[in-house]
Amino acid sequence: MTDDQRIRFAEALKRVAGEEDTLQVLAQITSEDAPELLSNLDDAIANEDTVVVAQIAHALKGMLSVFETGDPVSELQPIIDAARRRDVESMRSLYRANSRKIQALLNEIDAVSLVEN
Repeated sequence: MTDDQRIRFAEALKRVAGEEDTLQVLAQITSEDAPELLSNLDDAIANEDTVVVAQIAHALKGMLSVFETGDPVSELQPIIDAARRRDVESMRSLYRANSRKIQALLNEIDAVSLVEN
């Protein structure tokens, strides 16, 4: 990992007992699985399938919380809550407001997965 990545993901490193290799493996898994989750989430939101949105957003939150527990990961919970309430308008609005930040975090995670030791 680069020095900047160590600083950016300092809390994530604490969660894996400082094991950079472990964090990089988790980053690789996330980089492989997250694009499909996001695509499925986009489809579920477009189809107003609140049950599926809640399930996928919850899975994504769990996956990303290894790396970040604050914004934008914490912003997935209101999306989950809106989906569970079947509040499609709020669900869409919240996702639109956070999707770029989620993608930016995924880009940072992807960069961690690509760093050679």
